[in-house]
Amino acid sequence: PGRRGKKRCCHGLLAATLAAAAIAAVGGGRSFLSPGGSHGRRAAASTSVLTLLGLATAYSSPANAVFEGDIKARIKQGYKNVCYLLDNFDTITYDAANNKKMPGNVRAYLGQRSTEDPLFQLEKLLQNKKTLETVNPDLVEEYAEAVQFWTDVTIGTGADAWMGSMTIDVDAQEDALDKSRESVKDIKKTLETFAKCLDISLS
Repeated sequence: PGRRGKKRCCHGLLAATLAAAAIAAVGGGRSFLSPGGSHGRRAAASTSVLTLLGLATAYSSPANAVFEGDIKARIKQGYKNVCYLLDNFDTITYDAANNKKMPGNVRAYLGQRSTEDPLFQLEKLLQNKKTLETVNPDLVEEYAEAVQFWTDVTIGTGADAWMGSMTIDVDAQEDALDKSRESVKDIKKTLETFAKCLDISLS
């Protein structure tokens, strides 16, 4: 079949792949995308179940119509914000006036503090029918894996940042910051994958 026919055929496959990814996460107790990795272990059963419910119904659910917006613009701006966070990580996560580390500030760049943030609930827009229709049919599997991993990594990173902000132990704060920095690098790479699969220019 031609490219258009192939693209149409891939939409159902993408939804099925997303659902299979979620089922694999439930069955294995961790993300199949990062075997042995820290994010899968931190996410635990609750994340897997939420992923299953969200991904398995993503393609056909009318509820997804609620999550509208320009996904290309959101990914592009979210990517810029994440790059800024990485480039200025030490400054952003440190309150010089009070000589205090601020791990929780990481969450502000992941869409976890404001509904106006471009990455706020991005996973729902990624699973929107309109979005799925724009996925490059040659990159269906890669896109499905990236969507599954996005849920794991953003929840895990937010949790690390939050826990770091709740302690006064300096070593624990440092550990949270180190984990968050590495996780944000993964988030940056995942946004790059979304951009490739959805034909989004990040420049």
